[in-house]
Amino acid sequence: MNLFFASKVFWAVFAPTSVLVWLSLLGLLCVLIGRQSAGLAVLSLVAVLVLVVALTPLGPWMLRDLEAQYSRPAPMPEAVSGVILLGGSEQTTVSQERQAPSLTGAGERYVAFAELARRYPDAPLLFSGGVGQLDRSVPPETTVLFDIVHRLGIDEARIVVDDRARNTRENAAAIRRMIDAGELARDGRPFLLITSAFHMPRAVRYFEQAGVPITPYPCDWRSKLALEWFPGLGRGVEQFSIALRERIGMLAARLF
Repeated sequence: MNLFFASKVFWAVFAPTSVLVWLSLLGLLCVLIGRQSAGLAVLSLVAVLVLVVALTPLGPWMLRDLEAQYSRPAPMPEAVSGVILLGGSEQTTVSQERQAPSLTGAGERYVAFAELARRYPDAPLLFSGGVGQLDRSVPPETTVLFDIVHRLGIDEARIVVDDRARNTRENAAAIRRMIDAGELARDGRPFLLITSAFHMPRAVRYFEQAGVPITPYPCDWRSKLALEWFPGLGRGVEQFSIALRERIGMLAARLF
């Protein structure tokens, strides 16, 4: 089975918000068919899960643990083989419809990209990201890339693009192919890898598996250093979902 397709379907079905919906529908169905006790038990479970996520630091704690695994190098390396920016922060359809670049909350990746482009003026700048959705009619992430780098004052001639990778595994494999094909220098120096802090542990695992020497350069932190009680339903579910998805992804990296 195609792992990319399977991962998208799995998360659509088993994401925390989806599970809450399925359980709520199951509880209501039980009530409608006369199984009131079972229905109330399922609906009570939904209420407990909502309260746990909304009132406890479960989501913030899980996310903080991921984001604490890697920090920016200190001191920074004097020279690098290149700077790698992973896609995933681009809202390609919105950008196309509005005729202006639009980013998600992970847009800080581009700020880090610009900072490192200025710090290492001779290093190649790599972008890896294609269409990370099942709908192949969605514009690729590169349609947003060049508009943003132009606005940030980055020389487009320095950018090496992989526009086919759909997920982190394929990002790492694409960079490995570029190295093997001689498109990128093999000088023994690491590549600086830019991605969101919560995503960095999974990204590092895939790049290590691909044999690409990288130094993590995380950004886009979402958690506070102190545990956050009462995060609220929206924030609690969001942070729990992000952390759970990353941990499932790391498990998949070990198994497949």
